[in-house]
Parts: sequence; structure tokens; C-alpha cells
Amino acid sequence: MSMNGKKIIMRGLLVVVSVIVALVAVEVGMRLWPEDETEAHIKDNPIFDRSLTFYPPAIPRLHPWTTPDVTPLRIAVIGDSITEGAQVQPYDTYGMRLEALLNMNEGVRPAEVHIYALAGTCTKHQKRFLRSALQISPDIVILGICLNDAEDFENKQQLTQWREERLPRIPPPRVAKWLRRSKIVSWLYQKKETVRTRKAQNDYFRKLFAPDYRGFRLFKRSIKYFQDVCAERGIDFIAVIFPMLHADLDEERYPFTDIHAVIGNTLSEFGIQYLDLLPHYINKTSDRLTAVPGIDGHPNEIGHRIAAEVIFEYLLSNAVIDAAYEPTLKQVSRIEYWNSIRKRVHAPLETVE
Repeated sequence: MSMNGKKIIMRGLLVVVSVIVALVAVEVGMRLWPEDETEAHIKDNPIFDRSLTFYPPAIPRLHPWTTPDVTPLRIAVIGDSITEGAQVQPYDTYGMRLEALLNMNEGVRPAEVHIYALAGTCTKHQKRFLRSALQISPDIVILGICLNDAEDFENKQQLTQWREERLPRIPPPRVAKWLRRSKIVSWLYQKKETVRTRKAQNDYFRKLFAPDYRGFRLFKRSIKYFQDVCAERGIDFIAVIFPMLHADLDEERYPFTDIHAVIGNTLSEFGIQYLDLLPHYINKTSDRLTAVPGIDGHPNEIGHRIAAEVIFEYLLSNAVIDAAYEPTLKQVSRIEYWNSIRKRVHAPLETVE
């Protein structure tokens, strides 16, 4: 063998040995890295600074500003776990915040917002909530729509299969053996599964709103039912589309814009008033909007507040409610306030009269 050939082989062996040494070093480092103690992590994490106890008010105290001698403006809000207020205080739900906004002024009919919602339901199930809501003779019905509201629960086998595809797979025995032995292999497997489950999650919602999917057809029939029942009784019906707040909310990367368009087009075809909340959450930070970032994507109190304020402005700007409900007492905008503080800090002499 020539000298050049030997040099090439030696260099190749050196590369292989270097890679092995590097992998061993990483493996040792990952083994020595302290394990995350979940209980302590939760206790010390500032994300978990929210209330540890929920305080549902007594039913008679839900609408304390209404009196028996005045007929209130009644709004029924219908939906699933988001509308129900999963992981937030009852008074932080967008329904209750909307009620507070409607009761800012004197001299107008007091407003009552009644919530008819249950976690795990979809639009088809929520038709029964509408029938319950009719008992209070609402002036307005607001239906919260989420991107899983076309699920067909009657085809359990198919739905279960699709849901399981969104979960990390149990590794086969031959792979599990290496996962137990190597931190590196375990880490790589987890990353691979994260990519796969994220794609499966995105595909799941697109399957729900495919034109030939039975659940989507049931969704459209249910939406039409809401419209017809409300129209027959002279009730204003408004649909509100909620985005998936756990997703990447960057304007260029949010993965479900096409599904919002499908839902919006369906509502438009029926001539239904609707509000898509996506533009009001886009480019915001998901961790600031969700109940437990990375774990529970339900909106937290900030997410609910944004929804309530946008819905309130929609009702005003579209004359669904009287202009007299627009708050007369308004403080300077937060942006103007921040700008004034910034100017005071950076140019103090200019702020002195």
C-alpha cells in the first residue's frame, strides 16, 4: 500500500475515533445531567404563578347588576372547553369578561351573558345547548367554533385511529432496548417523534374539514340548524372562530390558516355573521396566551381577555348592540402611556414644562 493510501486510512480512523469519543462524552454528560424533578420544577416555574384554586360564584351572584324590574340584554354563549373556561377562573372567561364590558355605562339595559358549554363537545352536540339557551329568550347567540368541531364521534374507530397518530408511538422492543441504554438514542427518538406527531397533529385537523368527511358534513348541518332556529325567533346569531393557541402564531408559520378559510367560507355561504379571532392573536407569543405552555393549549386569562374585547368591538361596530354600550370612560391607550414613559426616561428634560 502506498504512503498516500495509509495516510487516508489513518485520517479516516482518526475521524471515526473522534466521533466515537465525542458521542461517549455527550452520553456521559447527558447521564450526569440532573433529572428534572417535576414537582420542584412546577413550584419554581413562573409560568405556574396562576391561581391554584378556582372560585365558582353562587348562581344568583353571576349577574349581580341586573334587577327584577328591568329586562336585561341577554346573550347566550355556546361552545366547548374554551367557552366553558378550562383552566381559568370563571370570571376570566371571555363570556364573563364580555358581560363586564357591556355593563360599563349607566343608562343602558344591564347585560347578562349566559354560558352553555361543555368540554369535549363539538358543534353537533351543542345543538342541545341552544335548545336550553332558548329558555332565557336571548337577544344574541354567540357560538364558539374550534378547529376540532367537525369530529365525527359516531365513527369511533376512525377517530380513535387519527387521535392515536397524534401521540408518540411506543417503540418496538429492539428499539426500546437501546433507548434504555443510551441517552443519545433516547433523545434522538424523542425528537423524531416530536416532528412526526406535530405533522400528524396538523394533518388531523385537515382531515376533519375535508369535503368528503362525514363529520364536516354534520358540522355544516349543525351550523345551519343554529342559523335557522335563531332566524325563526329573531335572535342575532354570530359565530366566533378560535385559533389553536398552542401552535406557532407567527404570521408566516401558523399551520391552520387554510382551515380557518374553510370554516369562514362555510359560514359565508350560509350568510352567517362571523368573527375570526386569528388576526387578533397572530404574531403574539403562545406561552403568554395558553393555560400551561407546551402542555395545555386552552387560552389563559390573557387569551380570554383578548377574545372578549374583540367580540365586544365586533358587536358595537356591526350594530348588533346599541352604540350606547360603548364605554364612555376611557383611559389613554397603553401604547401612548408606554411612549410617554419611554420619553420621560430617555429625554427627561423634554418632558419638563
